[in-house]
Formats: sequence, C-alpha cells, structure tokens
Amino acid sequence: MVRVSVLHGLSPDAQVERLAHGDLVAWGPGGASLVAVRHGARTGGCSPVRITLVMVRTGEIGWALDDPGMCGPFVSLSRSAAATYFTTRSGDRAGVYLTGDVGVAHLLFEDVAMVSASPLGSFLLRGVEGGSAHGAASLGWKGIGGPVSIGRGDQDLVIDRVLSWSPDGSRVAVVGALGSTTGVFVVEAGSGSGQRVPAFVQLDDEAMDATFDTHGSLYLVAGDGLFVYRAGTVTALGSPDGVPSPSGPIVWIP
Repeated sequence: MVRVSVLHGLSPDAQVERLAHGDLVAWGPGGASLVAVRHGARTGGCSPVRITLVMVRTGEIGWALDDPGMCGPFVSLSRSAAATYFTTRSGDRAGVYLTGDVGVAHLLFEDVAMVSASPLGSFLLRGVEGGSAHGAASLGWKGIGGPVSIGRGDQDLVIDRVLSWSPDGSRVAVVGALGSTTGVFVVEAGSGSGQRVPAFVQLDDEAMDATFDTHGSLYLVAGDGLFVYRAGTVTALGSPDGVPSPSGPIVWIP
C-alpha cells in the first residue's frame, strides 16, 4: 500500500495533507493530479479494480475508473494531463488501456506492458511472456502506430528505471542496458517508424536522478556532482561556495 501526501510549506510545523492511498499510485504532469489503484477481493475469478482521481489544487476526488467488470491485477499505472493509462494482466496475456473523463477503459496495445507514459501520450513498453513483463523496450503512441523497437541493430535496450520525461514528451531519460553498455540513455520519443537508437549519456550511479528543463536539457545528479547533458555532451556544473553536494532527487522548476 502506497500513501501519498502533500506538504504545505517547508517549516517544521508545515501542514501535511493526505491525498490518496492505493496499491499503485501515479502523479500527473506538474503534480496537478493523482491516480491511485485499489484491488478488490477476488470473487468468481475476477479481482475488481477501481482508480481514484484526485485534482491536487482543488482537492476534488472522483473516479478515473469505476467498472465492476474490469478485472485486475493492474501491474503499472501512469497519468497524462487528461487521461489515465494502466496495464492489466490475465493469465499469460496483458494489455495497456486508457480511461478518460467518462471512466471507460479502451484497449491501446495488446501483449505488452507499459513501463511509463509521457505527459502527452508516448509510451515505453515491454514484452510479456508467461504473464510477466520482461526484456526489450519499445515505443508506442496513442492511436498513431507503433510500437517500434528501441536499440541498435540486433541489440535491444532493456530499461531498469525511468528517470524523467521532457515536459513536451519528446524525449525520455532512462537507466538501462544496451548490449554490454549500462547507464543513462536518452530516447527520442516522437512518433515515426523504424528502430529508435538511444543516445548514451553516462555510466549509471546508484544514487542517480535526473530531470529535463523546459528547453530539453537534461540535468543529472550522480554521486556527489551535478551535471547537464545538452547537444550530445555531458558537462559538470559547479556549485557556489559553501553549498553541500546534492544528496537527493532533482526537480526542474520553470
């Protein structure tokens, strides 16, 4: 169970407001919305699922999905500005669905599982075998074709975790492996055909985090340093005197 709250201020006595809890939770772009999945008790071969939608600024709570005929388990969840996306599994089959304001689920992709979705509806996907997501990554778009493979030649990109999507959804930074090379890669996520070749950024670090700014530059925290990746080059950024080394997540504030 995951519980999500917002902290109103940075003072020691700042108010903490609980928003939602669920088996899976995902934030919408800019933290404007939040969705949470709850799995019900299994009856008659079906574990019914509901998705709560919270509008963070107003506190309004509703349903992104309230369909007793929709069975789980849900294995991944994501939120764009206007829609909720999820992967559900049944036996050795899986599919990626979307649900909008009316709360009706529509199938987007069959026999794949969603790794993550961009703010505008680009999808990182994985294959499914024996009911479990595995292996090579691919890229798809809502109603615009695909998926297409991500890799180089006969080497497929295997994603370990997603670091950040750019605000316009055109690029995504991930930690993964391409052949014998492991580390951070940037994938161009716009629609199109043919294999997508990821750009290698730098070797992985267990404490690594990253974010894109509004112009598409990627800022990374790795070890005790801060770096920026732009125009195919990684550059170390200095810090003012007396500023401690970064030790946590990095967020770009426009």
